Formats: sequence, C-alpha cells, structure tokens
Amino acid sequence: MKNNNDLLCPVCGFQLGFKAWDGDIDSQEICPSCGTQFGYNDAVRHQGDKDKTAKKYQEIREHWIKGGMKWWSTDAVHHAQPVGWDPVEQLKSISQI
Repeated sequence: MKNNNDLLCPVCGFQLGFKAWDGDIDSQEICPSCGTQFGYNDAVRHQGDKDKTAKKYQEIREHWIKGGMKWWSTDAVHHAQPVGWDPVEQLKSISQI
C-alpha cells in the first residue's frame, strides 16, 4: 500500500487503510497495531484543542511503548500482524523516535 499520511495511526504510525478522523468525524475504528480506538481513546480531539490532542496521542504512544510495542489485534484473519512488522520503523513514519 502506498504510504499516505492521512491513513497513518496518529499514535503508532501504522498504515491503517482508513482515516482515523475525517475532519471532526471519528471513525470509531481500532488500530490493529496499538489498539487505539478513534473517538474513544482520543475523545479529547472532539474539543478541537490541537495541543491537548497531541498530548493525548503522546500519552497513548508512551503507554504502548512502555508495554513493549506489542501487536494489539488478536484477529488473525482480518488484522494479523504483518510479516516482518517492525514497530520501531513504523514509529519513524510519524517522526516520534
């Protein structure tokens, strides 16, 4: 899949294949990599404060990193961990490390 920044998870940088948010509308989808549910875990985004949103994403990211950056999804059919998946490289796509 072509790298498209609009389709990256804002927490872990995984290529989602969908927009986490489309303007002010959350997808309610869950990132299979880090487990963030858009519109729930990042509900602060509804308030429109970019600084609070960035801080929230940083908090979620740090929690995921401290937990070992494990693949979140247990759905081996639809969201299996990609072969060769590298969470450190993935994070670089959002310039967080």
